[in-house]
Amino acid sequence: MGVLGKVVRLDPIRVRGPLTGLHSQAKRLAKLEFLYREYWEDEPTDIGGIIRREVDAIDAAWHVNQPERRLASLSQRIYLLRNQVFHGAAKHGSRKNRDSIAPAVAVLATLVPVFADVVREHPDDSTWGRLPYTPEGLAGHPSKLPFNTAKVAGERAVWTQRQASVPPRKGRPQ
Repeated sequence: MGVLGKVVRLDPIRVRGPLTGLHSQAKRLAKLEFLYREYWEDEPTDIGGIIRREVDAIDAAWHVNQPERRLASLSQRIYLLRNQVFHGAAKHGSRKNRDSIAPAVAVLATLVPVFADVVREHPDDSTWGRLPYTPEGLAGHPSKLPFNTAKVAGERAVWTQRQASVPPRKGRPQ
C-alpha cells in the first residue's frame, strides 16, 4: 500500500470530504489522453476505451460517495503531467498543458493540506516507513551512515571503506 492508501486508511472521512468536491476536475484530467502511460507506449492501444472506463469508474465512485477509490488513478494522471512539465517539452507560455494544469492544481491545492494534516496527526505511525531524505543531524541521514562520504577539510569528501571497495565499472579508469 502506498502513501495515499495509508492516508485514506487512517482517515477516510477527512479525505473523502474535500475529494467529493473535485469530481469535475477528476473527470477533466481523466479525459485527457496524453495523461495516460498507454498513450506514450509504442504498442497500439485503445486509449479511448481506457478513458471511457476511467471516466465511468470516476462517476461510479462519486455516485456511491467513495471518491477515494479513484485517488490512485487521479494521482497517476497528475504524476504524468508533472513529468511532462518538468522533463518533457512543456515550456513557458505554451498552451499545450493548459487544459490539465488548472484541474491538477485544484486537486493538489485541496488535497495536499488534508494529507499533511493526517500525516501530522499520526507521526508515530510505523506505516510511513523510513524517510527517503532524512534531515541532516537525524539518524538515517547519509552523514550518519558508515557507507557514505564524510566531510573533511570543508567541502572535500573522502571515500569510506565501502565506497573504496566497489570494483570499477568496465571502461572506467582505475
